[in-house]
Amino acid sequence: MLSPSTKSRFSMAKTVISTVGSVAAAAAVVHTFSRQYLPTEFRREVENYIHLSLRTVLNNFSNQLTMVFYESEGFGDNEIYTAAQCYLATQIPSDIRRVKVSKNPNEQKFNVGMETNEEYTQGRPRE
Repeated sequence: MLSPSTKSRFSMAKTVISTVGSVAAAAAVVHTFSRQYLPTEFRREVENYIHLSLRTVLNNFSNQLTMVFYESEGFGDNEIYTAAQCYLATQIPSDIRRVKVSKNPNEQKFNVGMETNEEYTQGRPRE
């Protein structure tokens, strides 16, 4: 016999699964409709808007910071990019494009690793 709290959890799980299924079905219908009836340019603009909106909402719940170092700034080289490239060249293979760099307050060195769900096999990174 199941306890009341277990029954409540099952009920909540059923509700969540049902809601996710309904949202997925609605998204599939909207996607199909937009591909068939909306002009490509308009559809791309709407997709970009939705993508940016979702990314903004999800980034509000993230505790991670993404830093981008561009290779050049205007007509000159970016010294921070060059320094990062020199440091990382000693830490990882040159064909890895995304890395995770972290440092805990109680550690003296940076931790350098690959992005989550990325593997390094046979000389090539895989996502």
